[in-house]
Amino acid sequence: MSIVIEHLNYVYMQGGPYETRALDDVSLTIHDGEFIGLIGHTGSGKSTLAKHMNAILLPSGGKVYVDGIDTVDEDRLLDIRRTVGMVFQNPDNQ
Repeated sequence: MSIVIEHLNYVYMQGGPYETRALDDVSLTIHDGEFIGLIGHTGSGKSTLAKHMNAILLPSGGKVYVDGIDTVDEDRLLDIRRTVGMVFQNPDNQ
């Protein structure tokens, strides 16, 4: 299993008056068996990046592949979410 992120961009409220670029040209590969940590200030894009790994959010630009599956492929959404889980900070959001 691997996660491959290629030139990922994400913009919240794209085209609106409060448009915010959260991710800008992020590329990353996580190989099977690797452990990574994401650190940064509030608002730096950590959660936005994580939500792309299990297709909660879809890219404004670039690609995210989970085990070779493009996260924009709606027919494979369950396969992606079986592979990449997410634990939310607030249990009420589970």
